[in-house]
Amino acid sequence: MKKTALCIVIILCFCVAYASASTADMLIEHKTKPINTQELINAHKTTQTAFNASKYLPQAQPTPKILPIERPRPSPYLIEGFTKPAIITIRPDYYSVEEIDPLPYILKTAPEKVSTWFVYSAGNESWSINWDAEARPLKYIGIHTAPNMSMQEMNAFYKNILYEPRYQSNDNDPYVKGLPAHSGHFVDGTESFSPFHYVIYRNGELFIGASPYLILKNGQWYVNQIVWSLGNWENNCEALSMCFILDDYPNSEPTQAQIDTANRIIDSIRMKVPNVEVAPHFQFNSQSNCPEGYNLWSSKLH
Repeated sequence: MKKTALCIVIILCFCVAYASASTADMLIEHKTKPINTQELINAHKTTQTAFNASKYLPQAQPTPKILPIERPRPSPYLIEGFTKPAIITIRPDYYSVEEIDPLPYILKTAPEKVSTWFVYSAGNESWSINWDAEARPLKYIGIHTAPNMSMQEMNAFYKNILYEPRYQSNDNDPYVKGLPAHSGHFVDGTESFSPFHYVIYRNGELFIGASPYLILKNGQWYVNQIVWSLGNWENNCEALSMCFILDDYPNSEPTQAQIDTANRIIDSIRMKVPNVEVAPHFQFNSQSNCPEGYNLWSSKLH
C-alpha cells in the first residue's frame, strides 16, 4: 500500500511539473510570437472590414510581419570636441490604435513593404511609421546652406514643405495619406522636422536637427535617423546632412568659425568612415543649386 501511495505521489508531481513547464513554454511562446498582418486583421474589431480586407493581402508569399520595437531611453549626445549636449530620442508610439486604426494604411501600403514601415509599441496599444527603417551604411556628408532662422522656425518651415505634402500624397511606400505628420525624431523633447543632422550658425555654434549617431552593424557604420535633405530617397538613406546658416542667403559664404566647426565634425566622422564623401546638395538633385557658390569655398572643407 505504501509503495502504491508513493508511486501515485510521484506520478502526480511529474504531471504538475509537466503542466507547469508546458504553461511556461506557452507563455514564452506567446510573448515572443511576432505579430503579422493577418493576425491583426483577424483580431480587428470591425469583423466585416476584416473579411473584406483579407483578399488584398499577398497570397503567393508569406504574410509580412509587423514587429514591436524597443524604445530607447533618452541619452545625452556629445560630438567629439563639443560640450553642448542634445537629448536624442525616438518615439514609435505616436498613433493610438483606439483613435487611429492602422488597418486602412496597412492595406494601401505596398504589401512587400508593410513589415518595413509599420511598428508597434510593446503592448500594441500604439503604432507609427518608422521612417528610418531603410537606413544604409554612411557614404556621404551632404552640404547645404539656408537663410537665418531659429531651430523652431526651421522645424515649422520644413514640416510644412516636406512632411505635410508627403502625408497628403497617394504614395503607397508607405501609405500615410490623412495621418497627422510625424518625423519620429525628437531632440531635447521636441519633435524635429529638420532636414539637417547638423545646423551651424554664423558664430560656429552647432545645433542638432536629427541624431547623427552612427550605428555599427556587420562591420559598417549605418545612418541612424534619415533626414529628407537631398531630394533623393536612396541618397538620404546613406547620408548625414550639414547646413550652414547664412545672414545674406544665398549670396554670402560660411564664416571661418562655421568652417572650423564643420571640419571638426567631418574629422570626427572620418575616424569611423574614412572614405565618406563630402558633397553639395546639387550633386544629388539636378533641380537644386544649393549651396550657391559652393565651388568658391568648398576647398576649405576637409
